[in-house]
Amino acid sequence: MTYKVRAYYDPEEIIEVMRTQPQKLSLAELYAAAQTLTPGSDDFNEVFEVAVRMFPNDANANLNAANAAMSTGNLKAAERYLEKAGDSEEAEYARGVLAARMDDFDTATTHFGKASSIPQAKDAIDTIERIKAGKDKVRIKLQ
Repeated sequence: MTYKVRAYYDPEEIIEVMRTQPQKLSLAELYAAAQTLTPGSDDFNEVFEVAVRMFPNDANANLNAANAAMSTGNLKAAERYLEKAGDSEEAEYARGVLAARMDDFDTATTHFGKASSIPQAKDAIDTIERIKAGKDKVRIKLQ
């Protein structure tokens, strides 16, 4: 018996297969489709939800799903995904964003400190310090 593995290249076809038989797709194919979609759109977020369902232990799939969940305000899901997102600076930055969105500024500062190569991390720490010092009345949305 022989098996033929098919690769998908057309983003529209990938999205169609994703909705009917996602198990046929690789992470690379899902990410290729996501790159053609508008960040934050329902379709964009759906790609990352499918990716994390199909590859539940992949750190990048979990990190992307966490960021998508935060963009829709689903902080509980983001927290769950970040548990499996690994220890990269990008994951630490995302954990900092989540903590800041939950008004846990000390934890956020710790995570941002672990993401020192990401330029926005220092800006986020500065913003938190201004908030804690009472200099910023309105909390700036951290991204």
